[in-house]
Parts: sequence; C-alpha cells; structure tokens
Amino acid sequence: MGIAVAGNSGCCEVDRNILKNNRFFGIAIVDGEHTISNTKISGGNVGVLAAAFGVDTVATLNRVIITGTTTPTQELPVGATAEVVFAPRSAQTAQATILANNPIAFVMPTPASADLSS
Repeated sequence: MGIAVAGNSGCCEVDRNILKNNRFFGIAIVDGEHTISNTKISGGNVGVLAAAFGVDTVATLNRVIITGTTTPTQELPVGATAEVVFAPRSAQTAQATILANNPIAFVMPTPASADLSS
C-alpha cells in the first residue's frame, strides 16, 4: 500500500504525491473524510480505496489522475457508508462507466508513452 489515512477527518494533508505500481492500494482512506490533492497514481490493483468500518467515509479527489490501475477507485462500506468523490480536474482512465455516473468528473486521454513522473 502506498499511503493510508485512518480516522480523524481532515487530520492529514495528502498532497503532491506520485504513486506507482502499489500492489494493493495507492491510497486508502479509512473511517473519516479526507481530500487527496495534486496526486498521480499509476499501475497496481486499486488507485484509491474508501473503506468505512464504523464511520461514514469520503475520499475527495482534487486534481488527481489515476491511470493503468486494475480498479481506479473502490468503495468498501462495511459498517457505514463509503464514497469516492471526484472534484473538478480529477480523472481516471479505463473506467468511463464510473465517470459517466459522476457529472463533475471527466476522462482525460493518456498517450501510450505518458510519463507520470513530471
């Protein structure tokens, strides 16, 4: 896992990260509300996980780009609600059906030779 934030809504700033090929999750938000900003996630299984075991959970993506993951976002509501929310200027590729259900998100094409490290 790349980054995990659990509990204490708004306690932490998750900003300006580049995550590549994390085996399970690029970023996991658990039992709280947190914003992820200016971040690029590529490769791996799940880009962003919102997991709610006892507290409603919201992972807000602000200027986040997710490419090449098996599942760009995942919501895991176990004992409460879990949601991933896309702010304007965030994108995930290869999951147009998820984006179609969220009117503030958009699909950004990724060139075959895209370099996410800059």
